[in-house]
Amino acid sequence: MMTATFQITLRSRRDDVATIIGMLADHHLGGARERLEHPLSSLYYDAFERLRSEANIQLMVAEEGDRIAGCQQLCICRD
Repeated sequence: MMTATFQITLRSRRDDVATIIGMLADHHLGGARERLEHPLSSLYYDAFERLRSEANIQLMVAEEGDRIAGCQQLCICRD
């Protein structure tokens, strides 16, 4: 059995947006919603900047070597 090793990057970068959208578009839920175009719509970059500026939201990517293998959005709820 082969074991994959992933590194979690706590903050995703603007350069990661196209890869993240590509993964979402390739998923059965995101395929009907996401528009993977070249060049990628500026709406995705605008949304990324809004999320990145929100203190209670962390966007993370999992990297396998030098490629992105997954992504996660963590929402921190505070009282």
